[in-house]
Amino acid sequence: MAYESSSPTYAFPGWTLLYVVVMALSLAASFTAALALHKYSKLVSSCICYAMLHFFTWKSIYSLFRITVLAVLMEQFNHKSSTWFILDRDHDIGGFRLVGHENADHLGDVGPPPFYVKMALFIGDISLLSGSFWMFVLVAELLRLVVCMV
Repeated sequence: MAYESSSPTYAFPGWTLLYVVVMALSLAASFTAALALHKYSKLVSSCICYAMLHFFTWKSIYSLFRITVLAVLMEQFNHKSSTWFILDRDHDIGGFRLVGHENADHLGDVGPPPFYVKMALFIGDISLLSGSFWMFVLVAELLRLVVCMV
């Protein structure tokens, strides 16, 4: 018979930590690219340059707010208690529920996430959508440039 402990065991959120590292690299790269494009846009007036500047700016904002959400999740794991997040290996990063309510019996007494977590998710996701919009503008301008060159 296997040993069963009465206290729950909390695994270290390794995938969340890896996600934070990757998003921090993304933030550094996007912010550096945005700064370089900002300096370059003062010298050359180009729609493509402005589209890339806006894309990397929004990508930086997305990365910053995603890191914020992940930091809150890691803080919940470190305190080993949460009223709104399930602290087990299955909910390290891929299987968590943050917004909305699931009607599942196995979730137990999990409440809604705090407002600041919802806002960080909302701002991050809006930034991701805005970055996608600017990528669409960039592709359209590049296609227009290719048609003019050919």
